[in-house]
Amino acid sequence: PAVAAQQAAVAQDAQRVVGALQAMQAPAASAGAILQKTSAQAAAAGGSTTITLPELQTLASALQQTKAIAEQTQSLLANLDTLTKTLATQQQTLKNGVAALNTGVEQFAPQATTAFAGYNTVRAGGERLQAGAALVAGNLATAQQGSGQLAQGAATLQQHSSTLVQASNQLADGSSTLAHKLQTGAAQVKLLPTSPAAQQQMAAPVASSEHSTGSVPNYGYAMAPYMLSLALFVGGLALTTMYPVRKTFSRQENAWRWWLAKMSVLGLAALVQATIMMLVLVYVVGLQPDHPWLFAATSYLASLAFMSLITLLVMVLDNPGRLVVMIIMVLQLAASEGIFPIQTASGFFQAINPWLPMTHSIIAYRHAISGGVDSALYTQHMLILAGFALVANALLIGFLTWRGTRQFAHTTVDGD
Repeated sequence: PAVAAQQAAVAQDAQRVVGALQAMQAPAASAGAILQKTSAQAAAAGGSTTITLPELQTLASALQQTKAIAEQTQSLLANLDTLTKTLATQQQTLKNGVAALNTGVEQFAPQATTAFAGYNTVRAGGERLQAGAALVAGNLATAQQGSGQLAQGAATLQQHSSTLVQASNQLADGSSTLAHKLQTGAAQVKLLPTSPAAQQQMAAPVASSEHSTGSVPNYGYAMAPYMLSLALFVGGLALTTMYPVRKTFSRQENAWRWWLAKMSVLGLAALVQATIMMLVLVYVVGLQPDHPWLFAATSYLASLAFMSLITLLVMVLDNPGRLVVMIIMVLQLAASEGIFPIQTASGFFQAINPWLPMTHSIIAYRHAISGGVDSALYTQHMLILAGFALVANALLIGFLTWRGTRQFAHTTVDGD
């Protein structure tokens, strides 16, 4: 209320000042005109002038109104100062009230949280109490059912009590029999000899012995038979690609001389490549075969067999023969049992396995390098390799005999 009254007083003073200023406009304008006129006259007359009585009255009236306006303005400023102080006091009071309110809120918040937590605890306890009551009710029913079963079990136990007594008697009789038998066995054990030989016989009734038939120290030794056979086969194919197998430099008298002219070179090359391979493996790589002579024999025979087969196919079929040789080589990679047992391959590879020359050279190499293969089995595979060589050369001689002394038309890579 005090602030409102002060605001009303300030508003009234402001209205009076505004009204006085509006009323002062006309007298102030007249007084200003009089002063301008007298100033001009004084300037023209050398500093002296005259003024009439009405003009003095006008100036006096203007001064009187100006004084009244000044007093009203002073009253307005005083009221404004009072209002400002009152507002400052009210603002400080409001600030203190807000601080007190904040303090109360801070004090109330923990209490409210505690009260809410207590409410949640009470509610959870009520829920647990309700669940416990339901559980007790269910367990009472179960207990009633169990008591009935217990009564039935007691009746059954009473019915079979006689059987239990009989079983107890039988157990007692069996215990007596067991004790008697144990005594008899102990007496018999005392009769057994206890010499060191008898003790050794009881401790180790069977003697075992080991005999190593082959040694494969590392993976290189295990892969050597496969890689050596493959190297000889690829070497034979490469040689027939570079050497003009079908070309003759003069008309041959007969098939034997034609065959001898070619196989003397290719056979010698087969022996040379096998020799170089063995020397590199033994003296450079460090391979130490268990049977050096068998290793050499296998290398020479396998190289001759491969070379004979490749020469036959190239001589008969020319470039398609080389394609057939490559197909045979690819089949041997999977079916010659060089890496995994042939039993792990498909039925097709198992079927062609015995008919591939690398199959037999790999088995022979395994015996020559690491041992472990029966000598009779080694001889069998060597004979099969020799059979490949003999059959290939026989077929080659037969083909050359059929062809006679006619030379091939040099339209292939073997020609001019």
